[in-house]
Amino acid sequence: MLAAENAPAGTTLNVLVCAPDTPFFVAACDHLLLHPLVDFLERVPGLAEAKRALRGKTSNVVVLAMDYVGLFEATDFIFAYRRKQPQIVFVLCLDGGVQQLSADFLQGERSRLAHYYGIDTGLPFDRLPEAVEEAVRLCTVDLAASSPRGVRGGLSGGEELQDVPEIA
Repeated sequence: MLAAENAPAGTTLNVLVCAPDTPFFVAACDHLLLHPLVDFLERVPGLAEAKRALRGKTSNVVVLAMDYVGLFEATDFIFAYRRKQPQIVFVLCLDGGVQQLSADFLQGERSRLAHYYGIDTGLPFDRLPEAVEEAVRLCTVDLAASSPRGVRGGLSGGEELQDVPEIA
């Protein structure tokens, strides 16, 4: 059953995917693009490009390849945006899923990452559609629950995020 059948009226996703051009992420983007609740999708290769993309778009979901961009860099990026735009939903992609993050890594502020939505990048390809569907479902529920209109955007066109560290 598609999440669209259970989604609150008006809930749509504007997705920014920060991930490499690998078969896994190409397939995940293909599944997202075909989903009836995804209005917009953009894929960027790194955090610097993601920062620029979020500055000019109204993304309400960010899919982040944590293994690819680096755990510490990804964490800094997530928390900088969560402070400025707490309504953006992050989906964390890493081998083994979010539950594989070590207890040592999940100290202090990073302990909140254990509660984020995730997709295991080590999944067999035949299970990817189900994982994408579940991520869409969770994101639409989250967005609908926290917005009276059911849709939340990211940074508006002219807004600049000052506290996000520059990524070389």
